[in-house]
This record gives sequence, structure tokens and C-alpha cells, in this order.
Amino acid sequence: MKTVSDYIEFVRLLIARPALFDVNKVEDIYFLLRGFTYKSNNEELMNFCNSFNSFINKQEFVCLKPDAEKEFAWHKITRLYSSSDVNSLELFSRLFERFLASYYG
Repeated sequence: MKTVSDYIEFVRLLIARPALFDVNKVEDIYFLLRGFTYKSNNEELMNFCNSFNSFINKQEFVCLKPDAEKEFAWHKITRLYSSSDVNSLELFSRLFERFLASYYG
């Protein structure tokens, strides 16, 4: 993955066909994407991923103090608000699409 658009396309493929990549829960997506992000060594992609993490931490359902100094990893927040592995994938999918709408909107 060389660009953010390649990354987005890959994430959408992961969401659409999780079994193809042996993905069963949001943590699987997190570790897979984390590896690709670090391997790419692309600053624009790193900034995109950091923006996604910040976006998740600022969602209205996340009960963090507005001035909290620490952000939590997006997969941990997604897991916290999911009732099952399947639900964690569904929530991630909704949040990622919402993030894309705000990021490019």
C-alpha cells in the first residue's frame, strides 16, 4: 500500500470479506492494519491513521473527559462498545465510513 486511497480500498476489502484474511474480530483488523502501516513507512498514511484514532476517541458515545490527555487505541474502544466479535466488525465498519465522510467531507 503506497497511498491512503490504497489503504482505504484494502480496509473496505477487509470489511467486505473478513474470512479471506482470517479476520474474526476488530483486533484482527487492528493488528493487520498496524503491520501494513508501519511497513509502508508513509507519513501521510500514518497521519491518516492517527486522525482515525482521534476521531474514534471523540465520538459522542465514548465516555472520556473532553480534556483527557490520553487517547485510547481505536480497537480497544470499538471492543468496549461491542457485544460480540461480529458486532465489533460491524461497529468498526460504521465508524470507518463515518470517519471517511468527515475526513473528506
